[in-house]
Amino acid sequence: MNLIKSCLPSSLGTELTEVVQAGKKALKKVTKEVTKVLKSDVTAKVSTFVKNNVLSPLPLFFGTASDSMKELFSIAEREVSSLKQRINRDDVEPLVMATLALQNAPTLEAYFEVLAQNASYCHFENGTNLPVSPHFADPGFKVEKTLQFPGGVRALVIVSEQQDVAPLLVFRGTNPSNVHNVADDFNRAIGELNCKRYARELKKELEQLSTRYGQVHIMGHSYGGAIAEHLTSEHPQLIQRCTSYNAPGCGQKAIDRFTRRSAKLPRGYVKPQVVSYRHAKDIASLLGSGHLPTDPGRNFTYGSENDGISYIEAHSFNALSVQGLQVRINQQPSRGFTSFASAIEKARKYLSRGIPLYKFIAG
Repeated sequence: MNLIKSCLPSSLGTELTEVVQAGKKALKKVTKEVTKVLKSDVTAKVSTFVKNNVLSPLPLFFGTASDSMKELFSIAEREVSSLKQRINRDDVEPLVMATLALQNAPTLEAYFEVLAQNASYCHFENGTNLPVSPHFADPGFKVEKTLQFPGGVRALVIVSEQQDVAPLLVFRGTNPSNVHNVADDFNRAIGELNCKRYARELKKELEQLSTRYGQVHIMGHSYGGAIAEHLTSEHPQLIQRCTSYNAPGCGQKAIDRFTRRSAKLPRGYVKPQVVSYRHAKDIASLLGSGHLPTDPGRNFTYGSENDGISYIEAHSFNALSVQGLQVRINQQPSRGFTSFASAIEKARKYLSRGIPLYKFIAG
């Protein structure tokens, strides 16, 4: 430890020491709690702990301790199965799935959702005409190009042959194989690191799009939604609408900036419309330190916490393409679900203490 500290600036060495010491304290506390559990009736103790601290937000009806554990393992099995399916899904190419979903989108809003949650993860050749749905007027979208940055930020630039249709800038979610992207997920303000890192390039792209086609409709899924919110707070004069899908919040600093800059827009400019969609079982959308304020009646929650799909599936479920699915406005998650998300957010913020070290190493 001393050798490592001697190789680092004094301030960073102090921060590293604090992180290590905090980690030791946390490990000691966990060890103490585990020891208590092991010294008691394991089944009853673990069941009570799980009910009160872990599974309270989940749609379970607890009976005996044995039944509770069975439900716990059932939930875990379903989530693991869902994850395996997503990792090993090689029978159908993602591009084929996205194409089919776009062709079957019942509305333009559902089409936008598929673009963010499916198409943004796919590779399209420049100039590719996007699939047409027979259920609404064809907007004539085509992929002009793909933006790709080393930090993991990736977006489709989509334009229309119709002059009255806003250009789209569609950001994908986290690339888990990119260390810079993952670090940005653990930053206190999710998405802030990469937005600062590529501020000049992203601003230039927005300016070029708005000059040629008009104000931009910027959107994103998951981490991409946080990126969209950051850019909207930075450049509200260039944005027509910001739409996020199951996205974490961008943080209070971006919220304050959006409020301040939107209030000072030049005459003739209108504040960007802010729209949010989330599935009731999505946890990621409850992380971060707050979202941009949505327009009245534009904060949508679909499905319910009792839906049969897994929590992993809920994060990218194209709910707007499902007929009869309930969509509610300004619905608050249950107290238990909020508590569960708050516990994850606390852990995320704790891990964010390592971001200074990451910045030093990454340069």
